[in-house]
Amino acid sequence: MRKIRAKNSMTLAIVGAIIFTIILVSGCTSSPGDQSGYQARGYTSPDNVEVTETAGVAIKNFEFLPAEVTISKGGTVTWTNEDSAKHDIKFSDGTSPLLGKGESYSKSFEIAGTFDYICGIHPYMKGKVIVV
Repeated sequence: MRKIRAKNSMTLAIVGAIIFTIILVSGCTSSPGDQSGYQARGYTSPDNVEVTETAGVAIKNFEFLPAEVTISKGGTVTWTNEDSAKHDIKFSDGTSPLLGKGESYSKSFEIAGTFDYICGIHPYMKGKVIVV
């Protein structure tokens, strides 16, 4: 009887681990869409968000300011480093060149979605581009 209970408990633990893994993985992936390498998430723009064709992001005091920008499809974001430390902008599909103080990097977005990015050197620096 104990062997049967132990076997049932082990089977339940394995099944539970498999289900947990499936849920975890399915929540963390998305399809790349039309633009190779992008990990886009769907986004519906609320009424109070200003959508522009271009946006500027300052890199200042080890932060992306603003941390979130919303642009229209086909729009461009330009990051400008105002820190004395070097930074880059790392997306799922690639990383910008290393930016020194006063240097800028621009990227265009051709598909709608939400694109998270970090500084590859300082990964606690996070930002988001929302394309509608």
